[in-house]
Amino acid sequence: MAGLDAGEEALRNGDYATALREFRPLARQGNAVAQFLLGLMYDDGRGVPRDYAEAVRWYRMAAEQGNARAQFSLGSMYDHGEGLPRDHAEAIRWYRKAAEQGNADAQNSLGLGYEDGQGAPQDHAEPPAGTARQRNRETPARSSTSHSAMNRGKGCRRTT
Repeated sequence: MAGLDAGEEALRNGDYATALREFRPLARQGNAVAQFLLGLMYDDGRGVPRDYAEAVRWYRMAAEQGNARAQFSLGSMYDHGEGLPRDHAEAIRWYRKAAEQGNADAQNSLGLGYEDGQGAPQDHAEPPAGTARQRNRETPARSSTSHSAMNRGKGCRRTT
């Protein structure tokens, strides 16, 4: 995995040409991490022209192999309609896959999807199992989303 390590270091250092040179062959060979990172480069326009459709293509390859960061990123692309038509239900599906692997960003996005009823049935009282909101249920003030919902009287009874 020397190529992957070298590519990640190059990406961190802003040497996008080297990162691209290291990631492309690995991604084509099916390396999910390289596929995710190549997707990230296209998503952000780092060393390549920004191309959401190309980012989606690489994210999907990695996501289908179980890469949680790619699953979250693909969900986000569906959520925002970047590189493909906006589809909140599909976004929730990918967020759920990543959330089940412990991806905190996906857990938050999944919880927000349930709170807003976008792509999932609106449910203020029962955040989906495995989400940060569910784990912090006993202490909702630790989650800004739960705290905000509480202040609006969602998911709990107001006592005042």
